[in-house]
Amino acid sequence: MSHAYGCRSPRAIACFHKIDAMYARLCERLRGKGVRILVTADHGFIDSAPERTVGIEPESEVARMLDAPLFGERRLAFCAVREGAHEEFEAWARNELAGRAVVMRGEDCIASGVFGPGRRNTRLAERVGTHVLLMEPGWTIVDQVEGEEPFTLIGVHGGLTADEMRVPLVLATP
Repeated sequence: MSHAYGCRSPRAIACFHKIDAMYARLCERLRGKGVRILVTADHGFIDSAPERTVGIEPESEVARMLDAPLFGERRLAFCAVREGAHEEFEAWARNELAGRAVVMRGEDCIASGVFGPGRRNTRLAERVGTHVLLMEPGWTIVDQVEGEEPFTLIGVHGGLTADEMRVPLVLATP
């Protein structure tokens, strides 16, 4: 609901109230049974404005620098930049996305700790790609491949603001 209609939309709020009521009923049913319930979210979420979306057209110069479509999130986009185009891609990102995104090489992004503490999965570098576009607050980036229908999202994940990176954890002992 939040993706389609926005996280503050009446539909999303009504859905949250239904989930909250189901959670209350669950807690009531489990009262006194020695059960603990943990509730959390996976990461932050905001509504994005269409005028703050950067679009990459299928036949554009930057699309030709990529080996694959963008992956990851619209606000933390992972890029597979083709061999020989790394410096050109970085120059494009620094110039064309100034004030809207920061470009990092994938290995530098991993080393920075942005993906959290602890032992890293051996395939993390493959998942992150050669480059990462860290979108500035409120900005998103999208691309599409030839023949693909545009897919609009109002609500988006992947932000790096402190507010979004603090994920609540609730422990209930009904």
